[in-house]
Amino acid sequence: MQLSHALSDTALVLTAGAAISALLRLRAPATRMSLGAAALAFAAIGAAAGVGVLRFLGLEGLSDLHIALSGLATCTAMPTLGAAAIVLSRGRSGSAAAWRLWIGALLIGYVASTLTATRGTYGLVIGALGTLAIVYAGARFVQLDRRGGALLLGGAGLVLVAGLAIGTKGSLGPFARLDLFHYLLAVANLGLAAGLARLAQRVDP
Repeated sequence: MQLSHALSDTALVLTAGAAISALLRLRAPATRMSLGAAALAFAAIGAAAGVGVLRFLGLEGLSDLHIALSGLATCTAMPTLGAAAIVLSRGRSGSAAAWRLWIGALLIGYVASTLTATRGTYGLVIGALGTLAIVYAGARFVQLDRRGGALLLGGAGLVLVAGLAIGTKGSLGPFARLDLFHYLLAVANLGLAAGLARLAQRVDP
């Protein structure tokens, strides 16, 4: 049992759930597709973290499933949130067909990278591109809505710090890096969801 990891994953589950709830409450016709896709991205994060909670509470038989779901979230969540931010920042939502194609392509990329043992590198690259897309959208949005843009930029910044400066292996002082990684992502979830919600409200006030 690794209680600290279970607690930090619980924080991820709770904030992913809060993000999904906040986005789905705002699913007006003009933004339904983009916000629905973003909610799926947070669901991927929450699912991986939920299995992580059980694993770190002692159910080691879930280790492979946890690793697979974590990889899925890495390869799909940030790219989808980045795409949603870009689309909404342009005052659009995207069609259902376009979003199905996007998510399908990300799933194919996940499977292909897993089969070719390149998932680590692929996930890092595609996740970084998604995060940079959020930075771009936030920088555009901050000119219209300072708080909304700041939420997107702050959320993306936390993701970059978590992935590039903290990581998941070893410890930083008395703290496990994995726990710090989880807590930073948990806060990022809230910032990104709030920023996307403000973007959506400008598209469909």
